[in-house]
Amino acid sequence: MARMVPFPMLPTDSAAERRLYEGFLEQLDDAFVIYHSVDWVVGGRTGPDEGEADFVITHPELGLLALEVKGGRVAYDPATKRWTQTGHSGTHVLDEDPFHQAKGAMHSLVRILEGQPGWERWKPSYGFGAAFPDGR
Repeated sequence: MARMVPFPMLPTDSAAERRLYEGFLEQLDDAFVIYHSVDWVVGGRTGPDEGEADFVITHPELGLLALEVKGGRVAYDPATKRWTQTGHSGTHVLDEDPFHQAKGAMHSLVRILEGQPGWERWKPSYGFGAAFPDGR
């Protein structure tokens, strides 16, 4: 069973995040540590380094994955390069491409981790992704 931080899960309005949290907890082994709803602000050379990820999935051998979650029906229109999300409150245009959002979070997190002791010894693989748990 994966180790979840926080545990138990804090209240959230996102049913999609709740389902993923429960799925990670039940389906991944205890080598995985999964952080839910992670925010950070750290001072940097050029100003604060800020980030947010719905999930940061870590594994001592596999590395790090920043994951953005979008519930409901999610669609991409290549003509306008816009993402939309449809849920209980209707349809709205997403402010940012979910993959771009996850990529920014991952790079921000890596910049922070590069300054930590032990980074050079571990220097994990890292990546980003988006999850659409209500999609087909």
